[in-house]
Amino acid sequence: MKFDSMRAWNEGLALMRANREVLIALAGVFLMLPTLAMLLFAPPPELTGKQSFEALTAIMRDYFDKNWLVILPLSLVTIIGTLAILALFSDRGRPTVAEALKQGATALLPLVLAQLLLGLLLALVCGVLLLLSAVTGVGIIVAVALLMAGLVAIYAGLRVILISPVVVIERKFNPVAALRRAWDLTRGTFWQLLLFFVMLFIATGIVTGIITSLIELVVTFIAGADGGKIAGDVTSSALGAVTNTLYIALLAATHRQLTSQTPQGLAKEFD
Repeated sequence: MKFDSMRAWNEGLALMRANREVLIALAGVFLMLPTLAMLLFAPPPELTGKQSFEALTAIMRDYFDKNWLVILPLSLVTIIGTLAILALFSDRGRPTVAEALKQGATALLPLVLAQLLLGLLLALVCGVLLLLSAVTGVGIIVAVALLMAGLVAIYAGLRVILISPVVVIERKFNPVAALRRAWDLTRGTFWQLLLFFVMLFIATGIVTGIITSLIELVVTFIAGADGGKIAGDVTSSALGAVTNTLYIALLAATHRQLTSQTPQGLAKEFD
């Protein structure tokens, strides 16, 4: 496989332009509003970066225990909305909002099962690696094992980065088959995909952070700290919806590009 990042970028933007009216509705309702609701009603704890791993774990556990009734339903709405947006970028015509939501809801369980299966496999591999290093009792070996476990997780996650398009667009609902398909599609493209998505996340993160901070600062000066906080949350949620929609479109474009290089895709072009 060969991956052309500029082609994926251009095709992703084209997908967004072609579906912009429906995307505005879906992204607003299923991406922006849940995020805004979570920021307002279940704001994440402030972390200083100086806490130990045990302290951070305790803080996050306490946060989830107190807010899971808000987090779970809002997360479910966001996931279904994300999959519905992905369904809009299918080659099977332009589905209506209702059809896209139905397709997203249908793909939810197979996708969750595939991700759980991947998580179990990674836990098994990394767990064995860490257990063997811990037996030695040598600190440097344990540190190297931790690093290797992290690299394995990153590698595996990127190799199956197309799992959502495979399930939603190709409608492969068998978790094992979906993981295998996603793994095969990214063969030989790891470094290109890593560079592309890391640069994308860094760029969008910087832009979102700067715009949100500026708006929050201006509104705080005009309306006080509470007004600035609400303005910052609204801005962050809106920009998050835009960037997440962009990520989804680029995933769909990447999937379309790599799928076209498979024997099935090449045959389809000559039909």
